[in-house]
Amino acid sequence: MKNDWQILIGDQKYSIQVTATKAIINNEVFKLSKLPYQRQAWFFRETRLPIDGAEVLLAPGMTKMRLIVNGIDVVTQQPYQSMDRMPAWAYLFFAIHICNLMNGMVGGILAGCGIFLTARVATLPDYSTARKVLYSILILCGSVIILFAVVFLLSMLFF
Repeated sequence: MKNDWQILIGDQKYSIQVTATKAIINNEVFKLSKLPYQRQAWFFRETRLPIDGAEVLLAPGMTKMRLIVNGIDVVTQQPYQSMDRMPAWAYLFFAIHICNLMNGMVGGILAGCGIFLTARVATLPDYSTARKVLYSILILCGSVIILFAVVFLLSMLFF
């Protein structure tokens, strides 16, 4: 998946393309693993892009990467809120998802996906806390329903 942005900083125009492992800024290739970054909320990271004259960050979004210039999201034009503060209620959902690990490989996959999605939802700046908690409950219920469906289908195949 590739993300493309065209930005103007001062008088300089920048063309930024980002793939899974590299950033291309005005046809100059940078490996994302070599650029400075800051960890946010466990496994998310904000990567600082080497552009003079502004603070340019590459930050994780819900479905794709977001480009932040001087604290403003380029696409939405909204102020960027870092994911460095995970709400306390999210850790409760993480613990419940971790209990899903007792259900074997399928439970482990669902636990990982549930924790990842809950972390994403919990740090969304646009939604109210009640809406975030509701979505986290729906994620938890969805993972349990998927688990029971997989167990039911496997029991129908083998018994």
